[in-house]
Amino acid sequence: MTPLRSTSKPRLAIFSPFYHPEPISTGKVNTLLAKEFVRQGWEIDVVCSHPLYPEWRPRKSDSELPSTTFYRGGSWVRYSASPMLRRLGLEVWFALHTALNALRLPKDIDVALMVYPPSLFGPLVWLILPRRVRKVALVHDLQGEYARQGFHAGASVFERLISRIERRSLKSADRCIFFSNDIARVAQNTLSLDDQHMVVQYPFVTINDSMPATDDLESVLPRGVQHVVYAGALGEKQNPYLLAELMEKAAQTMPDVRFHIFSAGPIFDSLRKRRAAGSRLQLHGLLPEAQLSEMYSRSEVQLVPQAPGTENGSLPSKLPNLLATGVQVLAIGSGSSEVATLLRATGTGTLVEGWDEPSFLRGVASALKAASEVTPETRRAKAANVLQMCQVSSLAELIAG
Repeated sequence: MTPLRSTSKPRLAIFSPFYHPEPISTGKVNTLLAKEFVRQGWEIDVVCSHPLYPEWRPRKSDSELPSTTFYRGGSWVRYSASPMLRRLGLEVWFALHTALNALRLPKDIDVALMVYPPSLFGPLVWLILPRRVRKVALVHDLQGEYARQGFHAGASVFERLISRIERRSLKSADRCIFFSNDIARVAQNTLSLDDQHMVVQYPFVTINDSMPATDDLESVLPRGVQHVVYAGALGEKQNPYLLAELMEKAAQTMPDVRFHIFSAGPIFDSLRKRRAAGSRLQLHGLLPEAQLSEMYSRSEVQLVPQAPGTENGSLPSKLPNLLATGVQVLAIGSGSSEVATLLRATGTGTLVEGWDEPSFLRGVASALKAASEVTPETRRAKAANVLQMCQVSSLAELIAG
């Protein structure tokens, strides 16, 4: 689709494979961020994939949004079951897609926003866009950091490759925005970035308070029963197989408590296939956005797992939603991570340091006790200062400059 308009409105070009109508993670964040710019009077051009996440199976879409021109591609891509090959495939095809479509963009682009990862497309687009365009990198996580921890076969080669790509992509930007202090520190130390161009902005709250309250989940999350829930994407960052194993053990040990996973994608499908007869861990598909607030309100505890070695590579984007709804958080990960720091600062969560069964069981018991002793309203009040740093308008201001 070739844009016909040239208006006096400012224009923002967003580059990311993940976009509307994807329901979770980066796609949802990108979409809500763009809607904020539209609310402020901007025109939006989006170079993206057809919806592919979290299933990693592209679904052709002609869905539109106001004041937005889409340049979609990738409906033909078939992603590997191997996480490393899947990421490499995404890097290559999306880099080619963005390079081709950057040439088709209107000439009056004011700001270009590169959402990383993937990262390979960045240097190519920087070369194509006019020098006057303000170039901003928004970093959700660092793939080189995960590779450095040895998650993949051939990780050392992969780490060197992806770190080079990330360094080149971020050094070319006028401003680099990181979703946590941990990510910014790692990027500065490992990629030798200039801190004058770096800024930290926490992920923003994505729960829509204007939606009418629902009462659709009584059969799934009945009142009067304690529910411990993990909801969201399942990838290597969440240590999903061990997480499910620990939740199953806890469900067997605590028969009066119900344990749930709401997710989708290849790993979730694998968990369903592995599910043994008599399992007490309940597996559900992703909920529509209109039911998220109800799901949080019916949960005593929401889990935030971070696999060992990944804590410095990303900050879970759902954490602001959990703080905003006042649900008790049980985080699994390092005590030095930014998640742990935020929970200590707000007093709104419990931390389990380690992935062994006794620690997890003690953590669940402690979190359930805290959930019964403190109201959601009190937890929201405790998190108020942090939530002030989780506003989409603040992120938009940093991007617009």
